[in-house]
Amino acid sequence: MVAAAGAGARARSLDDRLRRWDAGGQAAYNSVHTYVLPVVLGFAGVLAESSLATKLALIWLTHIGLDRALGYGLKDPTDFKDTHLQRV
Repeated sequence: MVAAAGAGARARSLDDRLRRWDAGGQAAYNSVHTYVLPVVLGFAGVLAESSLATKLALIWLTHIGLDRALGYGLKDPTDFKDTHLQRV
């Protein structure tokens, strides 16, 4: 019973945070969900011969690509569920 009540409180808390979506959250989300930063990290990893940086860049690029394939895009400042691809 206690675990179920805790899960409900966490879900409500998440809903509250999503309702308060603002331009700062949108900018932060979009900055890490564009291809620019992981590509730069990948090039830096290759040039520095850092397999960790290269692997992280590939994982990051895969994450972004999977988001796009599933219909999740860059966020609009209007609402967390509004993206440049569709409303999710």
